Amino acid sequence: MLVKMDLLGIIRYAIPLGKGGSLEYLYHLTTQGARAITESLRIPYEEIQVPTRNQIMIANDYFHRISTINTQMSFDNWIEKNEFNEVFFTTYFHKSTGSRRNPEQTGKFMSATCLEFENGSHSDPDVIFMYEKPNNGRFLYCLEVFNGHDTKRVIKQLKNLLSAVQQGLPTKKHNHNKDSRILSTFEHESNMQAVIKRLAEDITLPKGVEKYLFFNLAEKVHQNFGKNWIDLQNKFYDLAEF
Repeated sequence: MLVKMDLLGIIRYAIPLGKGGSLEYLYHLTTQGARAITESLRIPYEEIQVPTRNQIMIANDYFHRISTINTQMSFDNWIEKNEFNEVFFTTYFHKSTGSRRNPEQTGKFMSATCLEFENGSHSDPDVIFMYEKPNNGRFLYCLEVFNGHDTKRVIKQLKNLLSAVQQGLPTKKHNHNKDSRILSTFEHESNMQAVIKRLAEDITLPKGVEKYLFFNLAEKVHQNFGKNWIDLQNKFYDLAEF
């Protein structure tokens, strides 16, 4: 009904999965849907995420984006269950214009999660989010969603993001007064364990990196966002207890 009313748009993929299966549909707000929310809930239009045409064309990013969306839904359930307060949950497919260091630069579309180094390079985590625990302050995390078996690519991305976190780029970007942490989800157990092993044995990493890095399987995170996170020593953590 919402699609017929032009409040939601729908993307259908005709890619067969075998045994009669098909890809899930993706739904997104239309401009008219965003205006309806503004009118009914009195939310400023500029605060509502409405995808541009370029953002909707995601055929090559389908499974990664689905995993990211499922992670966000699990996060929302976890926040509600624990009676925390969500401050924001920003994903890589939210776009901004200009750069953090040069806000006057326009016309350049980049991820809203982009973390820029002083030398002009950058790190683009899939998600940056913050939540607040009553009487215990705010917590800031960067999150990477990894699909496939490419351990080398994962290591490279995590090292780059780790450098950004150790330089305080996420905390500066979001005016936070504590260190941020890095969460990584994996499609495959074997890939996750290979990454943990290589990072734990990497003598080029500075001491103390274990306090920043936590790992989990995507399917577990989609069921319970806060449980079963492990560090470089394979020690288990519950995020709600941090």
